[in-house]
Amino acid sequence: MEKIWWGVAAWALVGLWCGGAKGAWAAEGRFPLLREDVTVRTLPRTPVAYVEHVGDVEGNGAVFDEVLERLLAWAEPAGLWHFPEETRLYMIYPDDPGTTPKDRRRLWVGINVPEGIVGSGSIRTTTLPETLCAVGPFAVTAEEFGAAWGYLLGEWLPQSGYVPAEGVCFEIQTNDSSAHPEGKHVVDVCVPVRKQ
Repeated sequence: MEKIWWGVAAWALVGLWCGGAKGAWAAEGRFPLLREDVTVRTLPRTPVAYVEHVGDVEGNGAVFDEVLERLLAWAEPAGLWHFPEETRLYMIYPDDPGTTPKDRRRLWVGINVPEGIVGSGSIRTTTLPETLCAVGPFAVTAEEFGAAWGYLLGEWLPQSGYVPAEGVCFEIQTNDSSAHPEGKHVVDVCVPVRKQ
């Protein structure tokens, strides 16, 4: 099991790089990709089994598909894939984007699993600790993930009274995007925070 803590302050820069500047939505008062308001809440301790990819993933959706296929090849025969009813899909970013070059950044694509599950082959396990997080509930196309991160980190967070805290940033997907009428991913973008 791998420890997954790092300083998350650099994600504020990522938010700006990914489109954190205010757009036309600001006049309307609500960011259009949000399903509901951003909240700050304590997320529970969650065991996760995952597959790792190392390298730049920006604009390359095929990477996610390939990693997910490897995960499913293990999870389905093990009886651990009940998506979206019980299983949640996690995209975890364990490296600091401020100090890790794009070609060396890791992406972990995983699912929540019962306590004590052990991976095999390329399947690894870790535990997301109970953490206070800003949770942005978005509905996005594959091309809109950057804008969602940009809004949460570049717009919402600086005005929230919270600052980034130790921990990893991640997304939790709760739907099958192929079944969504607009092909959107229903995700919670999660950033560890603490009071300013």
